Amino acid sequence: AVIIGIDKYNGRPMKGCVSDALSIQDYITEDLGVPQDHIHLLLDESATRANIVNTLCGLYNDSRILHGDIIIIYFAGLGSSYPDPRDQDICPDDAIEAICPIDRGNEVDGVLIPDISDREVNSILSAISSVKGHRITVLLDCCFIGSHFKG
Repeated sequence: AVIIGIDKYNGRPMKGCVSDALSIQDYITEDLGVPQDHIHLLLDESATRANIVNTLCGLYNDSRILHGDIIIIYFAGLGSSYPDPRDQDICPDDAIEAICPIDRGNEVDGVLIPDISDREVNSILSAISSVKGHRITVLLDCCFIGSHFKG
């Protein structure tokens, strides 16, 4: 399992995301019997874009996960959405939605760290499911409110 909870966003702190993530961890260890060493827990500062993407991609090669095993991915934090630049419709309905890592918008070597788009998550999940099977549950405890409005 991968459990992510972020409260300490720069300029936009959240409340309850880390405690929700810890509650999910308790549930899957105590009620579902998942061993603690099978859980990747990324909270606040450890939930960088690189750590999130690398941890998710790491499921692909994790020898402890057999084909057909259940995989749980939980994210509690900020979500975002952006208009798809390829969509030229008057009423676009396929905005790009994204989960926001703790380091979103930080600059590294002159490049801003982006959010993790739904397209990127889909690519990662497709790769995982190709070798581990389709028993992947993704729980997103966030809001993509921007996708409901056109500015």
